[in-house]
Amino acid sequence: MLEALNLPSLAIIAPELWLAGGAMVLLMVGVFSGRSATTLVTGLSVALLTIAAISVFRISETGEALHGAFVVDPFAKFMKLLALIGSAVTIAMSINFMRREQFEKFEYPILVLLATTGMMLM
Repeated sequence: MLEALNLPSLAIIAPELWLAGGAMVLLMVGVFSGRSATTLVTGLSVALLTIAAISVFRISETGEALHGAFVVDPFAKFMKLLALIGSAVTIAMSINFMRREQFEKFEYPILVLLATTGMMLM
């Protein structure tokens, strides 16, 4: 049964799993925290992107997962890091803009997280 899961391939897709799972948790935090959730969710989103970047560094092997649908090589790692850094900078730069325009919504950093997950899967 465990052989059917192909657990080594889960280690290769760990950064994407961190982002997808973390985004769902942050969505629940935002929904149940009310209006004060924007600052918390924004900060945790940047922290989650940092965790995913560290997870990209920790992938030691190159290879493929999910029967060849997902390939990890040095170029893929570089592009993942570029997407993660760009997303973290985007969220950090948008904090003052959201305050100034009175657009503080906790959904924005979560959308950035999910878009980053899609970029990393490509």
